[in-house]
Amino acid sequence: GWRDRYYTDKCKADDVMQYGGKEHLFRSYVMGLCWVMKYYYDGCVSWKWYYPFHYGPFASDLKNIERFQKDCNSFEPATPFNPVEQLMAVLPSDSAHAIPKESRWLMCDPESPMLDFYPKEVPVDPNGKAMPWLWVVLLPFIEEDRLLAGMSPTMAKWTKEELLCNAKGLDDGYLY
Repeated sequence: GWRDRYYTDKCKADDVMQYGGKEHLFRSYVMGLCWVMKYYYDGCVSWKWYYPFHYGPFASDLKNIERFQKDCNSFEPATPFNPVEQLMAVLPSDSAHAIPKESRWLMCDPESPMLDFYPKEVPVDPNGKAMPWLWVVLLPFIEEDRLLAGMSPTMAKWTKEELLCNAKGLDDGYLY
């Protein structure tokens, strides 16, 4: 029963079942391996793809992975986030001061359409480790479409300096 307990507790059985069962977990993990290989050999194949679980499957469950070969060639091309979008995707609400003033409410206001991305209390899993820095931090996964849709109306009120900080290609103070 330890295998079932692992998938139920660590991989959140409800999440796994919602998206097609353990097969989805296995496919996603193999796609992650492919993404890493492609990244190192060909560059970033997709800025949009992410592994949708906090834990991986047992290696012994990764049998006949060739059945996922077509999935490993189906990454959706996309563009990377702009700098402020990237910050909004990774910073906790306590760091809202690093975001343009007109967008800060998205991280902490009860009326925010994306408040669930910024929990006040972040669950952690000691996962058998004694030291807190070894624990698994169970942050929610950011939904790109919701993040961009929520930020878009606030950008109209940003200052010129804030817009410049969000520009791609800024290096050493010069736009290329």
